[in-house]
Amino acid sequence: MSSILGMFGLNVADECNETENLPASAPRGRAAERVLAAELLQEFRRLTQVTTEYGERLAHGAVNHVLEVGTYVLPDAGYLARTFAVTVGSIEIRNLSQHDLTVVSSAPGMAAPASGIGVYIVSAGCSALVNLASHDLTVWGTAADRFSYQIFTRGGVEPSLNAVDGGGA
Repeated sequence: MSSILGMFGLNVADECNETENLPASAPRGRAAERVLAAELLQEFRRLTQVTTEYGERLAHGAVNHVLEVGTYVLPDAGYLARTFAVTVGSIEIRNLSQHDLTVVSSAPGMAAPASGIGVYIVSAGCSALVNLASHDLTVWGTAADRFSYQIFTRGGVEPSLNAVDGGGA
């Protein structure tokens, strides 16, 4: 079995009869096998992507890569903590409070970290898209701070919360 077609149990011994109806410029022999291999590789990549997407749905019920959307008022502890079965790719957050919020790609500790890897500050009154790579997510702020958020399984490029128009003339 020296050919790719042979791996699939296809007999290619009599290639002349199978290619006589092809245009003269159509690839034959090893060139045709390379085209077939490239198409198979492309299909395997597509299937891997689809399998990953279905894995998201099965692991956490994610649809359109969305894990959770909401508006939250921080309790006296001053943080919202979430743990997901799949990796959080990003959180889009709109800080509706008068204080800065700190987004951390880990479970809550004793207090909000001021700096470091996986720490992102969202200024009061601002929106931000924070790319993460963690199963854990914590948003720190001041008790009674309010914010809206969208949590995704994929990283993002551009925030969409800024595009929301509250109406008016």
